[in-house]
Amino acid sequence: MSKIKALITALVLGTSSIAMADTSVTFSGRADAQWRTVPPDIRDHRTYPAYEAPVSQAPVTTFARGTWISLAEPMNLGRGRGSMIELDTRARLNQIRLQSASGAAFIGTVTVQYVNGASQVVTVNQWIDSQNPMTQFALNRTAQVDTIMIHGSRNRRSGRIQVFGYASSTRSTPPIYHPPVYQPIVYQPVGTVLATNMSFVNTDGRKFLAVGAEKGAFSTLRLQGNSGSVFIEQVLVEFTNGQSQLMSNIARTLLMGQSVDLKLDGAGRNGIKRIVVYNNDNGVGSYSAGEFTATLF
Repeated sequence: MSKIKALITALVLGTSSIAMADTSVTFSGRADAQWRTVPPDIRDHRTYPAYEAPVSQAPVTTFARGTWISLAEPMNLGRGRGSMIELDTRARLNQIRLQSASGAAFIGTVTVQYVNGASQVVTVNQWIDSQNPMTQFALNRTAQVDTIMIHGSRNRRSGRIQVFGYASSTRSTPPIYHPPVYQPIVYQPVGTVLATNMSFVNTDGRKFLAVGAEKGAFSTLRLQGNSGSVFIEQVLVEFTNGQSQLMSNIARTLLMGQSVDLKLDGAGRNGIKRIVVYNNDNGVGSYSAGEFTATLF
């Protein structure tokens, strides 16, 4: 019995060895891989405000408009000929200002030449001095100005003026610092014009100016020369309350642009019925051919 078990065991072990010796194993395989960097997933469980995407904004643009600019340095007016200013600015102007720099200068006319060939002539007929420090006027069009010609004269004090323009155009410019230009505050009272371009020619040496209580009360009468020369001897003012005021011995010759202010009685509380301006109080002789204007303030 033991011999049979030994024989069976030997047969089993032999068969296993032969199987192991004859068995062949074949391995085959293919590997394709693509590598990429993956950031680590870090989670933050804290609470933050909601994220708002930035809003795209257009670049800020600076505009140059509504500005008084100097068009020339202070200048003397030539005698008997015009003084010309050639502009090198591209700004479009709609106003011109003439301002006293020193002394006194008489401005007759100003000719504005535009780049498109058009021109504009402005009659000023004013003295520019410490009593009347500036005058300004509007242009017919908002356009680029080429040249400005000023016709006038200076007096013995060698009056000098400075010219400014009001730039009304809107154009993109970088920020530029402009030093401030001194602009004196000038009080310009609004008056009531009684008559303009009056003359004593073909009169008896008197001009009668009807006023009336409906025009209000006034404190000052201004007589201003418009052309040529006019001689004022005296002035009679008749008030609506029956009183009168005779301003005698005025004896003033007014040239073009010159004026005289006469203070009225009542300090602006009395209405005026009539004003009589005398060129010659004796009613004889020749009379001034110059023209003048009367204004109440």
